[in-house]
Amino acid sequence: MTFRPFQYHAPATLDEACAHLAEHGPEARVLAGGTDLLISLKQDLWRPRHLVDIRGIPELRGVLPLPDGGLRLGAALTLAEVIAAPEVRAGYPLLAEAAGSVAAPTHQAMGTLGGNLLLDTRCWYYNRSRWQRLAVGGDCFKLDGTACHVAKGVRDCYATFTGDTAAALLVLGASARVTGPSGGRTVPLAGLYTGDGKAPFALRAAEILEAILLPPPPGHFHGAYRKFRLRQALDFPLAGLAVGAQFRAGTPICEEMRLACTGVDTAPRRLPEAEAVFAGREIEEPLVEGAAAIAMRAARPVRNMASTTRHRRAMLGHLCREGLRAVRAARARELAATGDGRLGTGDPQGEPAP
Repeated sequence: MTFRPFQYHAPATLDEACAHLAEHGPEARVLAGGTDLLISLKQDLWRPRHLVDIRGIPELRGVLPLPDGGLRLGAALTLAEVIAAPEVRAGYPLLAEAAGSVAAPTHQAMGTLGGNLLLDTRCWYYNRSRWQRLAVGGDCFKLDGTACHVAKGVRDCYATFTGDTAAALLVLGASARVTGPSGGRTVPLAGLYTGDGKAPFALRAAEILEAILLPPPPGHFHGAYRKFRLRQALDFPLAGLAVGAQFRAGTPICEEMRLACTGVDTAPRRLPEAEAVFAGREIEEPLVEGAAAIAMRAARPVRNMASTTRHRRAMLGHLCREGLRAVRAARARELAATGDGRLGTGDPQGEPAP
């Protein structure tokens, strides 16, 4: 479990970092926090000859307001910095909650926002040392082997995406700013992901994730992130769900619901069918159960991580219920604090019940 030899680069600018990646191609890897990369190098999953350390690049740091009232978060911000940022805690507490669920505080102090969003997909057969992989049948399809040990006879990779912050940022409507040798471009956050477990990210050659762009904080919005893992620290999500509800002013009516999952598929993704259950309605228990059932059907876990697929699917439904009840309770507390008499009437127009 030792590192293979590599050359270390510490560029001072984003252009210089992209130039290193362009020059060395697939033999180069980006180093940020290193909490996942360095372990993968010791497991001999990747064999780069060059590591490009981006932590000292000013363009990748900082929390900056945007002209439209939104927020720019540098991709090399540590998760601890994201959690502690007053602008995040005030305007986007859902992101702070999701970032705070990642691993343990020591990992959050080193791991970066960009690293969590570009966390390599994981599989019980893949994320092992080389001698352990040989013991279970050799290298798998994701590691240029000739077989998938999860689904025999297929040519697709079912390795699972397990980043926590992606689900929250999908719910918040975030975009990603990426930069490469040919310039920069902005894509919806979902555009970072291919859905292919073997090659999970849609970055072009020598591109670097520069920043996350958040729209202005919505009014009357409440969010929650819930996560299933074997231990309350350290572990990746075996299922994760972010909930975000936009409420009608002065009422408990949900104008728009957003739900996004992680840990149960090859990419994080929204759950539009479950979201549609709540349009123009209160978050009542029959609807909560209906949305949880839809989320369970939409999940695509496979037996490549701890826990069974049936259990992970059931847990996603449980997380959906918990998250929906949490945002409903938050809205109830908000309305109670304002003394609004229309709370909980059940009438879509917010009129007092007879």
